[in-house]
Amino acid sequence: TAETIKEALKSSLYESGDEDDISEYCDLGEGCLFLDSWEGGTINVLWDGRTHIDVNYFTYAENFEMVKKFEDQFKKAIPNLISTLRDEQPRGVGSVVSFKKDLEADPIPHWSPEWESES
Repeated sequence: TAETIKEALKSSLYESGDEDDISEYCDLGEGCLFLDSWEGGTINVLWDGRTHIDVNYFTYAENFEMVKKFEDQFKKAIPNLISTLRDEQPRGVGSVVSFKKDLEADPIPHWSPEWESES
C-alpha cells in the first residue's frame, strides 16, 4: 500500500525522532509519487499501484555506502521487494563523465575557472 511505501521511505531516510518532509501525491492514476529533498540531494519514489517501484536517489556527494544503506533499509521494510536494475550515474561536463574516485587526488577540472588561471 501507499502507507507501507511511505513508512519504508521514512524509516530508510530518517533517524527515529527526525521530522520527515516527504511529499505524497496519490492522485496519479493507480499509484503514488513520494518526493523528498534536503541540502545534500533528493529522492523520488514512484509506485505504480501494483508491484513496481522506481527509486531515484540523487546526492551531490559520491557516497556509495549511504546509498547502499538506504537500499538495504528500504528493501528490509518491504520484504518481497527485490532490485532488478541499479544505475549509478556519475556527473560530468561535455563528453567526459567520471566518478570522483576515478580522478586524481584533488584535480582541477578543465572546465573550472581555476584551471584557466593555472594554465
